[in-house]
Amino acid sequence: MYNFEEINITDKRKVYHVGCRLAEGEDAIQNEIHEGIVNVNNRIREFSKRVRGGEHKGATGKQLKNILAIGIGGSYLGPEFLHEALLLQPSHMSLKFLSNVDPVDFMRTTRDLDPSETLAVIVSKSFTTPETMMNADRVRKWLIAGMSEQTEETIVAQHMVACSTALNLTSAFGISDENTFGFWDWIGGRFSGSGAPGLVPLYLKYGEIMDEYLRGARTMDVHYRDNANPENWRQCLPILMGLVGILNIDGHGHTSRSIAPYSQSL
Repeated sequence: MYNFEEINITDKRKVYHVGCRLAEGEDAIQNEIHEGIVNVNNRIREFSKRVRGGEHKGATGKQLKNILAIGIGGSYLGPEFLHEALLLQPSHMSLKFLSNVDPVDFMRTTRDLDPSETLAVIVSKSFTTPETMMNADRVRKWLIAGMSEQTEETIVAQHMVACSTALNLTSAFGISDENTFGFWDWIGGRFSGSGAPGLVPLYLKYGEIMDEYLRGARTMDVHYRDNANPENWRQCLPILMGLVGILNIDGHGHTSRSIAPYSQSL
């Protein structure tokens, strides 16, 4: 990963999600990519501060208090997992996720929300994911219906942002490039909590707590990087977990695994 090599055999892609957690100014093998990561993360932090602080308001002038994250698969499961783990952290914002195209799920998710106080985050790298775009269109219509005295252009501009790399499509949807946050093929969906799909809604909800999350993830990255070698592997936690798995499956013939977190939040 640190060498940006093609180790995702299934998708034939390079892997570098550790790069999302490198400290700013830290030496990186892929400096140009690292600069792009730092740029996106800084923009996410700045935008979340403006929303949380009331500088970026809704179309009617009300402060935005509700975050509605629209995505599916890895663009939804990782961020929701982190949200569940962090629920006891203080926040004046609410965060809900919309992934199912069933209209009942949409109604249950939005029934307690005021459109004039809601910001939607559309998560789709290509901005063509069928389920995500169906829900995005549904949310857009819901926002417009709830603020009929405002223009559609103003409502979309103030109440909808995107995590995507398809700037032509996000722009056509009405979302400015300034409010579009990119991510890359080398961070798989299951690791999306370290990229824009997770960081945008979670920074909006929790603010600077997410800086601590990134530092914590980086601590394990560094632990693995510095101990995955012939001298220190016996104290390397990811390697030990892998070896225990091999022992249980190949050595003892166990076909099931139980994961029992000590923390209810996990």
